[in-house]
Amino acid sequence: MILKMKKPKLLYISDFFVSIPAFDSQMHALCNYHTKNFDVTLLVLCNFKDIFASKKPDTKYSLIKVFKISKAFIPFINKLTAYLCFSKKPFYEADIIHCRSHVSAVFALNMLKKLKITKPIIADIRGINEEFLKINSFGANFYFNHAQKLEAEVFKHANYFFFVSQNMKEYFKEKYNLQLKNSEVLPPIVDEKYFYKSEDYRNKIRKDLHIEDKFVYIYAGSTIVWQNVDQIILRFSEAVKNNDHLFLLLILKETKYMEDFIKNQNMDTKNIKIISLPYTQVGQYLNAGDAGLIIRDNLLMNKVASPMKINEYQACGLKIVDKLSEIGNIKFYNDKFNYIPLKKIIEKQQEIYNQLKK
Repeated sequence: MILKMKKPKLLYISDFFVSIPAFDSQMHALCNYHTKNFDVTLLVLCNFKDIFASKKPDTKYSLIKVFKISKAFIPFINKLTAYLCFSKKPFYEADIIHCRSHVSAVFALNMLKKLKITKPIIADIRGINEEFLKINSFGANFYFNHAQKLEAEVFKHANYFFFVSQNMKEYFKEKYNLQLKNSEVLPPIVDEKYFYKSEDYRNKIRKDLHIEDKFVYIYAGSTIVWQNVDQIILRFSEAVKNNDHLFLLLILKETKYMEDFIKNQNMDTKNIKIISLPYTQVGQYLNAGDAGLIIRDNLLMNKVASPMKINEYQACGLKIVDKLSEIGNIKFYNDKFNYIPLKKIIEKQQEIYNQLKK
């Protein structure tokens, strides 16, 4: 009789669920891929809306939802969230705990302290607390100071760290005077089931949009202010006056704001198209482009970030244009961005899981 080996148990903790679009590509897809070699449980810290949301129909992992008290980046509230959590079994059984974000990592630390057990914890760092200072509110400094205390707990107690960029790793090395030898730089994953290079999609969509002879810029994402979509449109409208073979395709979650913006600017829209697509179709339309746009302000939080859209652009064969002034210069692109295929990220994570498990 052949005995079947039990898979090691991975507990993945996320600080958001399906109400955040990134859940599909960053947590759901990742956990599904890891089920090939690990027994995966995804524990999701949910807001009130997500507590009642259904899991994705193709879910291969076990799912546990825990109500997250608002403002869980405040240490006391994070601790309270953990002490009100009754899902003890996955912590006792886990061989490794992978925590996305400071909030999830400290929640896990609080749970282990509550249960009086030790497990190896990976803190998957996705951002910096300076983002709080961009919030134009009375409590911004108050939130920032408490988030700093929470972050310090992560870097004091976590066993291993994932960073989305080398710049982010260097930032935290200097901030906490650490060597961070127990760390790895891994950019956000791209679900290559939906984002991949395809000549068939390129030819079909360019034909459908009547842009076969155009140099196509694409922006895909939100219209939140720091994405500078309004500046992209204004710069493109100037560039297209000198080159009618330029085209701008905007794939937006919400189209009305930018449609109204273009209308109010009295722009000629023959070389601009705005569409909204399901996440599963975005990659098809990215193939129609020649260059992907990401124009962000020169801020610390942008310097250390690794935007998911850059990796999605690259997975579909787009060159990256990250300078507003270069829109219109079809020879310009930034070749410093390093795309890591999903398979390599999965393999590296699992290699580290197995090291820590021992």
